[in-house]
Amino acid sequence: MLDILKAYEDFTWENFTLIGKELSNIDRENINGELAQHPVLFQQYVSLVALSKRQLDETTTYLNLTTSRIRKDFKQSSFPKKLTAKDLDDLVFVDHEYTAAADKVTVANHKYLMVKGMVSAMEHKKDCLIQLSSNSRQETRLYS
Repeated sequence: MLDILKAYEDFTWENFTLIGKELSNIDRENINGELAQHPVLFQQYVSLVALSKRQLDETTTYLNLTTSRIRKDFKQSSFPKKLTAKDLDDLVFVDHEYTAAADKVTVANHKYLMVKGMVSAMEHKKDCLIQLSSNSRQETRLYS
């Protein structure tokens, strides 16, 4: 099993596809074992969703604080004319600290959505495992 926290911290497309393949793989010879292991894995990935949501919230808060501070700094500076809200927005959006913070929000949001998608895939896998288990029981009854 991949170390999911390490893969999350070093989140690349390759890691995502490896994890996705691992999550969607079903050992048809061990359906009951897969069903027994599924809640533990599901809990780990739900916890990862919570972690990624917290990181998204933290980066969003930092972006908002950065925006407010930059706006305040420009309002207090000695510009020859009074700045309108549009002027302040324009100045904020080109500020390097703002763009760096906005990039962090974008990355955090991307990770959050990808991990959320993994949890959705696990919900789908659970449904498939239940159906396969049911089919297996039906076959056992049919041939016994």
